Amino acid sequence: QNLYCSWELIQLWSKLQRKLDPSLVSLLERCLQLGAIAKTVQHLLYLVRVIQTEAEDQGVPCSVELCVKILQLPKQDDSELRTSVCKTVSCLLPNDLEVLRACQLTEFLLGPSQESFTCLEELYLRPDHKYDQENEVIPNSLRCELLLALKAYWPFDPEFWDWKTLKCHCKSLLGMKSESEEEEEEMAEKQEKVKQEDVPVVGVKEESESQNRINGGLNIGRQDIKPRPKFSCLICKRSITDIQIIHHSRRHIEDKYFPCPACLETFKGKKDLVIHMRKHIKKKGAPSKKAEMLKEVPKPTEEDDDDMEPGEIPVDPSLMMYYKSTRDPEVLNHIVQQASTMKEKEADDDE
Repeated sequence: QNLYCSWELIQLWSKLQRKLDPSLVSLLERCLQLGAIAKTVQHLLYLVRVIQTEAEDQGVPCSVELCVKILQLPKQDDSELRTSVCKTVSCLLPNDLEVLRACQLTEFLLGPSQESFTCLEELYLRPDHKYDQENEVIPNSLRCELLLALKAYWPFDPEFWDWKTLKCHCKSLLGMKSESEEEEEEMAEKQEKVKQEDVPVVGVKEESESQNRINGGLNIGRQDIKPRPKFSCLICKRSITDIQIIHHSRRHIEDKYFPCPACLETFKGKKDLVIHMRKHIKKKGAPSKKAEMLKEVPKPTEEDDDDMEPGEIPVDPSLMMYYKSTRDPEVLNHIVQQASTMKEKEADDDE
């Protein structure tokens, strides 16, 4: 209600001013005088509206000057109104590409959205052109003041950035992956795939098909390939391998906030985070107690076979004790496989 009354009063004042002095120059001077004492964004925007209604193109410099004053006011919870100021300046100076880009970037940073990002991308993809000072709409000093007022809203200075670099920062504000991150992840996945497919088979001798069958399969090289340990990112719920987790953690790094994607523990610096994550990788890749026990099971020797009764299955006592204590089906499967391997070997010897 108060804002509506303010607008009505400003309209009434402008009409009285025109009756007292029909000169546009006089009206513009009075508007600037009122703008100098105005302390709210709304009142200054009302004055800009009056100037544009009464003076149109002749009032562009005064309107821009009032917009600069709005941008220089102490920041409050009025991002939408300041976004309106950016849109107003863009309408006042439609042929100044540098100002258009600065206004659109400020609008995006005040309220990141896909729509404002698309407009920003369209402006940056336009070919650059030099500002024409001979046909300038506003004085160069006012233009510089406007650009400085807009840059005060930016958390970074992209003056010497190309669009690709700025695009990465904007996408991160939208929570989107940048093209470089997508390319790096694809490259890491391809490298991991190549490593798994092209693992050299070391120490494999030429054996007969029957010997390969005894060892548990025809493709020995493939059996030696171990899958990479996997982590589940607790932040974005993605599944990642041990060689990707350190790179993946960069996506969740914010200002002075370095979270571990594996356990959500936070750190003050990237170096501490990397050291911590390497512990996760080392722990994940360490062999389990069960795997170590299976690995250490000694193979039956010919002397042991001579001491066995006919039909007796050779089983390592420690392995059997471990199975009785854990009832692990994998251990049982290993025992059965070991027994069947010995039977096949005996059958081959008889032949």
